[in-house]
Formats: sequence, structure tokens, C-alpha cells
Amino acid sequence: MVPGDAGSRSRGLARGGKPRAVLASSRAQGRGWQFCGLSSRSTWAATAAVVRPHRGPCGMLAARPCPAFLLGWLASNAKPQTICFSGAPKMPKVNVDAVPVRVGTGYPAEFNDACAGRTRRRLGDAGGLNEFGVNLMTLPPGRWSSQRHWHSHEDEFVYILEGELTLVESGAQTVLRAGECAAFPKGSGNGHHLQNHGTAVAVYLEIGSRHPDDLTTCSDIDMMSSNRDGRFVRKDGTPYP
Repeated sequence: MVPGDAGSRSRGLARGGKPRAVLASSRAQGRGWQFCGLSSRSTWAATAAVVRPHRGPCGMLAARPCPAFLLGWLASNAKPQTICFSGAPKMPKVNVDAVPVRVGTGYPAEFNDACAGRTRRRLGDAGGLNEFGVNLMTLPPGRWSSQRHWHSHEDEFVYILEGELTLVESGAQTVLRAGECAAFPKGSGNGHHLQNHGTAVAVYLEIGSRHPDDLTTCSDIDMMSSNRDGRFVRKDGTPYP
């Protein structure tokens, strides 16, 4: 099969006379998915809902759900196949400029001043991610990324894109420059934050897992926050005014 004759091998997946999906040879053009699973038919039901990126000429796509109308067909085929769609979705590119900018922290006013001017764009949310978050951050000179804190159930990671920041932990300070990164395992008990001691705005990525039971505990002030409700409260649970 070559580009242009894909419709001749639609395997009965047409609606209204127009193929919705076709078997594609390695020469087929357009966007495609490779459905991968074990060789026994009984395993397809468990694996067909997940697709892997096809690295051939069909293009490379992030894993995405199998369209429902293909599940029945996949169940009757023992071997992995490459499927090309007419009118397939575009690459899941996030338009960064269109992602809303959030300024500040949401802390009680008495704890927010040190972080004033910090901005966050929730790129992961914009792309529909729900297992972990990816945030594009900016931090002006003289400001902090947050109050120093640690997470009970969530790992966290930062990568510096522009500028220079100082990572502050218990008893230690480490300079992070563009191209450098730091990781913070859950449950460490060692609070961390970033401070901008330079003269230019710093830009960095903030990446973290998401867990409904996570508790953020601040190291230097009387404040914590639970993912259950997102409120910032005192460590004894009493609210701030």
C-alpha cells in the first residue's frame, strides 16, 4: 500500500462510505498510532485502550486512548497493527502564550510579600495532564518561589531555563544556573524553596506528582496545606483570618 490508496484497505471501518481508519504500510503518510499488545487475542481487551507512539513515517505521537470504534476490531486481531486515521488529531502542542498567568501564591497576606510578583503558567493542566503537574514559572529579583516547604506524598523537580536562583534547604544553599536542576523526594522533611539573588528575572520549570493525600508543610512558619481542600491553615488546623 502506498500513499493515496489507503482507503482500499479500510477493513470495514468505514462510516457513510468514508474510511475512518486504515491499515497503513511503512510508506503511508499522515499521523499514525501503533497498537501494541501481547500476541494472544485475550490480552487485547486489556491493552487496546493504550497506544504507543509510532516512530515511522506516520509521525510520532504521545500515547493516547484507543478510539472506541476500533476496540472491537482489535479484539479479533492477534498481531499489533499500525492504524492511520483520516482527519487524525494534531500533535498535542500546548500554546504557552494562551495559558493563563497566575501571579502570587494564594498564601495569607502576611506570608505572600516575599513571593510577590512570582508568576505561574500551568502547562500540564492546559495539556490535560492529571497524574502530574508542569508549571512554567518566573521569579523577579529579590523574591522567593514560595515559603520553604516539603511534601508528604508528592515528588517535586525544578529545572532552570533562564537566570540564576539559589536553592535554600535546611542548613544549605546551592546556586542553580540555567541548564541545572534539583529534585525533592516526597516525605524528606527537608523544606526547600528558591530565592532570586540576581538582577534579572529567572525562568524555570516546576514539575510535581499529584496525590490526594499530600500535605505541604512549611518549615519556617506556622502554615500547612492539604490537597484535600487546598486551604492554607496553621499546623494545628485553625484557619487564618
